Amino acid sequence: MAATESAERTEDEAILHRLGYAQVLYREMGGFSNFAISFTIISILAGCLTSYYLAFNNGGPIAITWGWLLVGAFCVLVSMAMGEIASAMPTAGALYFWASKLGGPAWGWFTGWFNLIGQIAVTAAIQYGSALFATALLNLWFPDAVGTDTGAVFITLTVIVALQLGLNLLNVNVLALLNTVSAWWHMVGVIVIVAILIAVPDNHQSAGFVFGEVINNSGFSDSAIVFVFGLGLLMAQYTITGYDASAHMSEETRQASRASALGMVMSVVVSVVFGFILLVAVTFAVPDVQGTLDAAGNAVVYIWTESLGETWAEFLLLIAVIAQLFCGTASVTSASRMMFAFSRDRAVPFSGLWRKVAANRVPVNAVTAISVLAWALMLPTLANGVVGYAVGTSIAVIGLYIAFALPIILRIKAGDRFERGAWSLGNHYKWIAPVSVAWIALVCVLFLMPLSPKGIPGAEDFSWESVNYAPITVFGALILFGGWYLLSARNWFTGPVREAGSEEELKTIEAQLDAEAHRDAPGAAAATAGAGAAAGAVAVAEKVGTDTETADDKADDKADDAGDKADPADDEVVKADDEVDAKADAAEESEVVATEPVATETVATEPVVTEPVVAESEAGETAAAESDATADVAKVDTTDGAEDTATTTETATETPDAETAAETAETPAIADPVSADPATAVPATADPATEETATKEPVTGTEAVQEPAADAGTEAAVATEQPREEEGGTGTAGTTAGTTAGTTAAAAGVVTAGAATAAAPAVTEERSEVTADEATTAPVVATDAAAPGEADADLRAQLKEELKAELKAELRAELLDELRREATTNGTVPASATGTDAGASA
Repeated sequence: MAATESAERTEDEAILHRLGYAQVLYREMGGFSNFAISFTIISILAGCLTSYYLAFNNGGPIAITWGWLLVGAFCVLVSMAMGEIASAMPTAGALYFWASKLGGPAWGWFTGWFNLIGQIAVTAAIQYGSALFATALLNLWFPDAVGTDTGAVFITLTVIVALQLGLNLLNVNVLALLNTVSAWWHMVGVIVIVAILIAVPDNHQSAGFVFGEVINNSGFSDSAIVFVFGLGLLMAQYTITGYDASAHMSEETRQASRASALGMVMSVVVSVVFGFILLVAVTFAVPDVQGTLDAAGNAVVYIWTESLGETWAEFLLLIAVIAQLFCGTASVTSASRMMFAFSRDRAVPFSGLWRKVAANRVPVNAVTAISVLAWALMLPTLANGVVGYAVGTSIAVIGLYIAFALPIILRIKAGDRFERGAWSLGNHYKWIAPVSVAWIALVCVLFLMPLSPKGIPGAEDFSWESVNYAPITVFGALILFGGWYLLSARNWFTGPVREAGSEEELKTIEAQLDAEAHRDAPGAAAATAGAGAAAGAVAVAEKVGTDTETADDKADDKADDAGDKADPADDEVVKADDEVDAKADAAEESEVVATEPVATETVATEPVVTEPVVAESEAGETAAAESDATADVAKVDTTDGAEDTATTTETATETPDAETAAETAETPAIADPVSADPATAVPATADPATEETATKEPVTGTEAVQEPAADAGTEAAVATEQPREEEGGTGTAGTTAGTTAGTTAAAAGVVTAGAATAAAPAVTEERSEVTADEATTAPVVATDAAAPGEADADLRAQLKEELKAELKAELRAELLDELRREATTNGTVPASATGTDAGASA
């Protein structure tokens, strides 16, 4: 199961990277959770019930029952047309992203702003509708404390907005759980309500009334009943909207290319079925027509109270209010993701603020902005609740459906050039897409019409309370963001913006967010109290486990790369050794025997202390000077260079010249055998990383001094692979200097070794027969001496090669361990993992 989910995430992330975005949001939702969020936003227990009076006044029962089926059928077609596009481009931007890719920046700009304004408006309308029902329920429970006036409703609205804002700050898997519960709550709730409405009332309306009664309470003439019926469709059309949420949540859904499309379509289909059952049951329970008309916005509360009694009415209201709270919470989630994505592409003012995500990968600033704007949109309800609510619903329907239509139009224009995703309509798009666009155009025109004769300017009984404000608000918004585009945005808005130029850069962004999430996880868990906190902590723990496994895999891959890249370095070692031997032979021929012998004292269990009087030849002085000038270059170990390459940290990039490289490299200090002061010469201290190697492969005084020189030579060879400019010189000049310095230092090491053995021939002869154990317990400190000795060249070469092999094995093993530790900590491999602390010991 875990392997399957991991593969799904990998495929989803690959698609998202192809579209230009990093996996910033957590992908924790499954297919049912994706369906559930759209089904929750449609919310037949919210939209149907709070806007029931619109259809009852404008057409009556036929607008409620047959009107619902008519609207539902066309909405299924619209969802299918959108689902095909969502499958091809599963991003949080959804509608505006599709329009930008299919039509260009201008199409994307207008689609995005219609969508964003519609999202804010529908969220406001949902929240205000739930405030109406919650206030009615509280009034039944506490009639003396809670009224039903506009002030009381607005206070309830404010509390609901604050609650839903807080819920949306939790982890996405908590929200997914809430939406899953909500989906079952809606379906089971409908069944419970229908059962009660069938069993409890003493009287029911006839089937003829439910499916054939026409009511015209609009004020228009009966001759315009078709137009009135069209106005009554607003109830169904307002309810069946917001299902683009499945597309907006696609970056948080596994197998998004299929799940987001199916979630969109199935949420509409299931809503149409359950909604029809609910509306038929409510209409059968209507106690009397006039009382229901007079109740206006509280029509459903009136029906339940009169036909069931207060106790049952309270119970059904409780089911509906909880469902409406779920609905508002999901709407804030969807709208915030749309604002986050639109801001990610620089289309919203202060976009840098709204696209930021918290440690739990939630766009907290966008969530806050949507909640505040939706609350502010309902401020007009303090003056007139009916008008304010009508404004919210009309903006929601028209804004959202215009945004739905634009990418579908572009899909029609694209024809067979459209690149299909995992879910496709095939050739059926050729009739489904045009029918969808035609229906949306009809609905938008209808809902821009006056809802009552009193709302027509110039009428005798004209009233501002009866005006349909949709034309004013929609065209006002169009002028605002349309003018903004013509005057400014067309010069800088280019549509979707890639977050990074390459796949690796996108992965780097994801790795950084993972590291921040792991570091902040304890604090984030503490910030969410109660059950929400527990669920959030579990989600973070699961994510850490998944990311750790992924990090281990990446560390193993990098370690393998390090091993592969070390092989060329080994070849360079062989070349360097040949150069060292050649230079050593030349240096030995030029040495001058010291004029004074060195008195030495050998103790079996104590280090040998030497006090040489050094007389250097001209060649020796030259070697010492050149070695000092390039000591920093000679320090760097060949194996370190290979490991630096494995962690993608190139020395040539980090250090512009040899001096800077020497200052920044964290290699163990190696005593310079040529330039060291004889009076202060002390035994070299092995680095902890190589103590075990030093113990297993002890060397005589001769090899102990020569080994750093050999390492210097090999490092000079590696330096030739990293050309850099040196104080006005070219990269080639720097390479030549590095090679010369390394070989000169190697020659100097041989000079010193030879001098030490010549100054004390007795000691040299004795040490050549010392066993490995004795060499470990009685190290010899070799310093500058006066004359070369008769060292065993074969033994020296053999010991040198064995020591190098041991060092390479130790350093490579340490690199692997370091990579895994660092990857487990934060998912990245820092420079400290390059093994520079594991330098060769003297």
